[in-house]
Amino acid sequence: DGASAVITGVSPGKTTIVIKNPTNQALIGTWEINVIPTQDDCVAWINSKVGSKAISYPTEGGSSECVDLVKYYLKECFNQTKFGALGNGGVMYSGVLNTFPQLFTKIETDNGKATLQPGDIVSMNGSSSTAGHAALVISISGENVTFAEQYSTSKNVLSTTKVFTINASDYFYIYGVARPKF
Repeated sequence: DGASAVITGVSPGKTTIVIKNPTNQALIGTWEINVIPTQDDCVAWINSKVGSKAISYPTEGGSSECVDLVKYYLKECFNQTKFGALGNGGVMYSGVLNTFPQLFTKIETDNGKATLQPGDIVSMNGSSSTAGHAALVISISGENVTFAEQYSTSKNVLSTTKVFTINASDYFYIYGVARPKF
């Protein structure tokens, strides 16, 4: 009937909203909404994990693979818990894009490079694995990209800076990028 409401102070994730008539407190309706986080929310969450115990998700105490950090990111920042098979690190971006097209967009790569932003999910070549690797972008400064990442041998979530040039010793090749639709 033309009524509207402004809702403030809501955290990212699922939120239940109950609206009552201000005069008699009669229930008007209850809705569950999914609040999309901001880029700052997501980067703050990623930074809060750096240095903490490596994440095993969805089961605590299992192996802490790179994909577990990404799955936990999806749960905590986007309230997504039904993943199905998102794939290994090298194809994680594709699984995220196919499973959550309403939340993520594909960023094109060019010869293993891409324009990255904080909060991006990146699939890249792994240091010793043919399965590839997945990491979360924290920041970019020139050709240096800082990621939050973990490996099966990690005790903690790491903050690692990689150089984005072919001639550098720490070169990495990007297979694909899933960017949140902030």
